[in-house]
Amino acid sequence: MKFCVLIFCASFALSIAICSVSAKDSIPAFTAEGIVSCEQFRPFNTNYLVKTDGKVLFSYTSNGLWQVQFTYEHFYHPGLPFPGFESNTVVDCMRIPDGIRQIIIAPSEIGAPTNEVGRTTPYATTQNMPFPQIVQQELFLPWLSLCPDPELPLIDSNHMRFLLRDNVFNDPKNKGAFVVDYINPDRHFISELFVTNNGVAFQSDGSSIEFPKPYDKGFLQFSYKALATTNCQGMILPVSAVLCEYAPRPGGSSEADIYPAMVTRLYIEQISLGGHSLKSTPIPTSYIALDSRPAGLNNGVTVNYGITNDQWYSTNDRIIKHVANFYRRQPFNRINEKDRVSRNRGVIFCAFGILALVPIAILVRTKLNNNNNKK
Repeated sequence: MKFCVLIFCASFALSIAICSVSAKDSIPAFTAEGIVSCEQFRPFNTNYLVKTDGKVLFSYTSNGLWQVQFTYEHFYHPGLPFPGFESNTVVDCMRIPDGIRQIIIAPSEIGAPTNEVGRTTPYATTQNMPFPQIVQQELFLPWLSLCPDPELPLIDSNHMRFLLRDNVFNDPKNKGAFVVDYINPDRHFISELFVTNNGVAFQSDGSSIEFPKPYDKGFLQFSYKALATTNCQGMILPVSAVLCEYAPRPGGSSEADIYPAMVTRLYIEQISLGGHSLKSTPIPTSYIALDSRPAGLNNGVTVNYGITNDQWYSTNDRIIKHVANFYRRQPFNRINEKDRVSRNRGVIFCAFGILALVPIAILVRTKLNNNNNKK
């Protein structure tokens, strides 16, 4: 914690105590619309600059649920021989029981009938996290800025997860010091957040190694700051914010020798209480769920079934449990990572049959509920 003081103390005076916030039901439903831009850098390489920007729509309901929808306008990556995400591609992320779900909608699919011949079957993926992964900063920053009393991955009053990626989220080594403050007077929205890496690097397969000196004792992993706020009928919300993710500078001489590897900015243009005047892009009324929330699934295997009207159930739901148990017993639950992508493509077609079972599942649920009511 000493190096955190050295880094932050000269520039910021923040309270290290987490505020006691009031109940979420005191926040009315609202929708905010704005712009998100993201830039990614590499040290000593001025030709490397990944740039993304687009429109964002964040919705919050009075029962504490949230949804964030980002529409790409530009995506540029110097290492790609193609433009990247097509303009007007929509990424929609929503809080569901035991995690989040995410849908990507191509421009050609927007507004298309679900039963259109030749249309690609829409699908959603899930994550066992209460917020978007930080690598998806176009989604993560609006969530962190606009979600009241956000579910930070706290471990104790002084530590939280510093790498917000689903495959290492609960790793015991994923533990760093943090400093947080909230916007007065209601203190529902975060004004500043600083999170420290404790000197551990996680690789893509989830394994970890220690950073070499001088970063072995830790360094600033990411920072967030609300730059401007507005009073919306008595509710103080951020309307401008910046999120910086840092990396050790090659050849650095101290833990403070870091550079902003990624900088993301949010500008809110409109806020509507109730959200009636701000509309998001409609998502498909029915799609396939590639559900990774149930425990005991290996190597990227997902439980696949049909979803209608975006209605998701908890992993404790008895029907979800039955389907998940079926998948755990299958040989493909031991599929290797090499075949994961091709398996997921094939499963989209298999899921057509699963969609036909949805009415049966509803009937089973109804009978179970009727039997419970008779007892």
